[in-house]
Amino acid sequence: MKLIFKYLLVSLILILVCSTLLARPADNNGSADKKLDLVKYHNVGNIWLRVSNYGFFGSGDDISPRWPSLEYPGGSAIDYLYQGALWFGAKKQRRNTLGEKLYWLADANDQHDYIPESHPDWEESLAPVIDTLVTVGFDGDHDVYEFLPAYNPKENVALGTQYSQYNTLDKIMYTSIREHRKGVDDDGDGLIDEDPIGYSFPFRDPEELPEVFSGFGDRWLHELDADDAGTIIKSEHIWFPLGFVNLGYEDLLDDYFSKYIFTEEHDDDYDGLYDEDGYPVSEQDFVSYYYDYSPFNTAGNRAWGTSTNTHEPLNVRVRQLSYQWSFEHIKNLCYVEFDITNMNAVDTLYDCTMGVYMDSDVGPQAWSEVYNDDVSSYVAGENYEFAYTYDWDGDGGLTTGKVGSRVCTPDPEKLVFACWTWGEDSYCGPEDADPLNTYPGDTSKLTANEKYWLLTGRNPEPDDFTSLREHPDAQEGNP
Repeated sequence: MKLIFKYLLVSLILILVCSTLLARPADNNGSADKKLDLVKYHNVGNIWLRVSNYGFFGSGDDISPRWPSLEYPGGSAIDYLYQGALWFGAKKQRRNTLGEKLYWLADANDQHDYIPESHPDWEESLAPVIDTLVTVGFDGDHDVYEFLPAYNPKENVALGTQYSQYNTLDKIMYTSIREHRKGVDDDGDGLIDEDPIGYSFPFRDPEELPEVFSGFGDRWLHELDADDAGTIIKSEHIWFPLGFVNLGYEDLLDDYFSKYIFTEEHDDDYDGLYDEDGYPVSEQDFVSYYYDYSPFNTAGNRAWGTSTNTHEPLNVRVRQLSYQWSFEHIKNLCYVEFDITNMNAVDTLYDCTMGVYMDSDVGPQAWSEVYNDDVSSYVAGENYEFAYTYDWDGDGGLTTGKVGSRVCTPDPEKLVFACWTWGEDSYCGPEDADPLNTYPGDTSKLTANEKYWLLTGRNPEPDDFTSLREHPDAQEGNP
């Protein structure tokens, strides 16, 4: 069953609950010629969830052997997920190749009827050309991946030996509170959290930090001194360096930032040790970086897969973090965080929207076509707002769990929720194959980007898409 679970902030919780308690050839097989990273999976808790460094979680058909994808309980050989993925959409004004903003002609009657501000016919009354764009970690209907790490296979020819040198380093990183602790001087050098995994970023502007830490603004963790360490200790309860760093920072004169190798071990404080004093969150943290554009400015359609979609990038960088614990009260969940940064030098992204695509194939790993009897639903209301999927007949008692996904955010009242489902028999899923193919007054279609409509709570084809938030029982008894 395919779902989109829409939200505006950056965190997702995948939860499995036992029903008895709560009434693509593989591009990466773990070898040294790695192209994309899909070998790591969470296994310290009761959910064994596979993660990637290109915008999705679960296995899909991208690795062999496939399992686990999302196995519950861990070791049971019962799986609950084919593939889940990040979808992110936004609006931005279109520019020409010279970087000039474009505006629609007053009598525009096709998608090319626009002019730049420098054109002699331009006037203030002309409407700007605003594109609504969506980038997806995975679209199962069209077999397309639009979020990719910096050193992905489409960069092989353009980068040459640089690609060969760094591809294996552009990976998923691991850290754990079993080895380091946030707010603690792990290596005994008088500094705190100064050398985390990979390459660190500087702090944000002073005004973007809690007042007590404003003196850290625009500095680097390894530049802090003993007095600063004292400040951290006194306010350890609000010390959160993961959220305090400037993920939009770029310095093309810096070897690491110009080569986009943030996941290589690095000696940030120049003490001869690598990644020895960090700030992990859980017993099993996985961290990776990926993009919906080429950070090396490589020309061409960057989408990966068999689709003929024309990918129009938003120019965003994503830091993905996923966490898991073994503690009894939270061992049945994984927490996935997406930190999305606008990397456009001059353009603002607005009306941003975010969703999670879930294709949950539920049943024993040894069985074929287990998806035929899956049912999806939704629980709405304050403190709830989550989608879930389960096996309708329980496979004779083998598959008794339910996999759910929900937003985790400090401001839930600011969110607007939507949840959509569609079948694979009569429709090929939401279309955005050519999202620029539109113009003011175009009556041939409701939208050139059905994905953006769904993400913003609108139905572009009522005969094809069903709102599970409005009709949670739509699939009950009819898998």
